[in-house]
Amino acid sequence: MNNTKLIIVEGLPGSGKRTTANLISEQLCKKGKKVVCVDEGMPDYQGKMIGTMLYYFAEKYIQSTLKDGWKVAINLRASAGKEEFYRDLGFCICPYESMGSGMEKMITND
Repeated sequence: MNNTKLIIVEGLPGSGKRTTANLISEQLCKKGKKVVCVDEGMPDYQGKMIGTMLYYFAEKYIQSTLKDGWKVAINLRASAGKEEFYRDLGFCICPYESMGSGMEKMITND
């Protein structure tokens, strides 16, 4: 049986995502775990659907843990010109000219 775990580190640019991922990786390796770190912003990983797969994994997890009648709003800021990627995932666009659009999607357990 596959016992794979997924850890996602998210944050604003310069907030320490890579440092945090490296610290987590070091600790897991010390415990004998096999670790693969993927930075989806790196050119080698762009266009390979990694971001899309991570999003669908996260959405399914959220849906599976919602209690009856609960709703969750996912809000994010899209890079200017990347709004269509999030629209294709079901997000609504909330325009903001100088920084790229805000995006929102409601998840329910209906």
